Order: sequence, then structure tokens, then C-alpha cells
Amino acid sequence: TKRSLCSTEEALKRLLLLRGFIRNFVWNKLYRRTVLSGVAFPEGRLYEDVTWTAQVIGNAKTVVCFDQIFYHYLHRPDSLSHDDRQFVRRLEDELELTEQRLDYIHRHHPSLDKFAILRLHNLICRYYIDICLHFRHLDTDHKIRNDLRERFSRYRPSIFLDLRYFSKAIMRLLFWLICSR
Repeated sequence: TKRSLCSTEEALKRLLLLRGFIRNFVWNKLYRRTVLSGVAFPEGRLYEDVTWTAQVIGNAKTVVCFDQIFYHYLHRPDSLSHDDRQFVRRLEDELELTEQRLDYIHRHHPSLDKFAILRLHNLICRYYIDICLHFRHLDTDHKIRNDLRERFSRYRPSIFLDLRYFSKAIMRLLFWLICSR
């Protein structure tokens, strides 16, 4: 088992870029009680760990990462996070909590803004594609797609300032154009 130490900033960057074993999930980490202080789950929300995990990592001085999985999670196809009947609720909760995470990153770790925006763009595009390909019947009045376009546009200018992310942004825009038809 290989172990590595990460600073708070590096751990948050890994979380935002989905690198290594740092994910939003609460269940795949051990926590010191001190890093949990002042961080609460939003009640009655799906994807409640999106903002929570970033805040807890933000409270840590260092994060220890292992390259081995010690805990195996059972994916239940009938869970709320996989139930197609909960699609709109999942979309609304995950987008709102991801925007709250972006706000947290902006206030406490502004050097990571572009990574948080990139994650939000990826999420918006994923939901937009899902609606166009699988859930069009839930958006006959285009209200959801219009909301997603507005959210995407709200954060668009800043992502193009860094050329390293330009190709990813172009790919998202191509998907956007394909699905908009």
C-alpha cells in the first residue's frame, strides 16, 4: 500500500479533478473529529456530500491518501441516486450543492476557482446530455435545458482564460451543440 500526504489545496484539487482516491463520498474516508467541527449536511438533499466533503477537506491541514481501497460500497440500483424517477430532484440538488461548493472554494481557496468551475461545467453538460438523450419527456417546455444553459453561461468567461482547459471546454461546447438540436 502506497501512502501520500497532500496539502489542503492539493487534496481539494484532486477532489475537483477526480484524481486519485479523493471523491465526494463520505464513506471512503476516516476523519479526525476536529475537521468535522462546524460542517453539517444539508437536510433532505441528495448529493449532500458534495459541499460537505470540500468543507471537511478545507478544515484539514493535511490529507493522507492511500492507493488501496479498504472499503467496498454496495451500489443499489433502486437507491434514490440511481432512480430515474428522481432525475429532476437529483439534477436540482447536485447542481445547487455543486454551486455552493464553488462558492466555498471561491471564498476559502480562490486559487482553485477554475477547477471548481470546470467540475460545474462538466456536471451541467452531463445533465444536459442526459436530458437530450434519455429524459426529454421531463423537459417538454425546455425549462430545465434553459436553466442549464443559463448556469453554463454564468461561469463561461473564466474557464477560457486558461489554455490548458481550452480543449476540454471545446469538447463540452461540441456536445452542447450536438444536443441542442
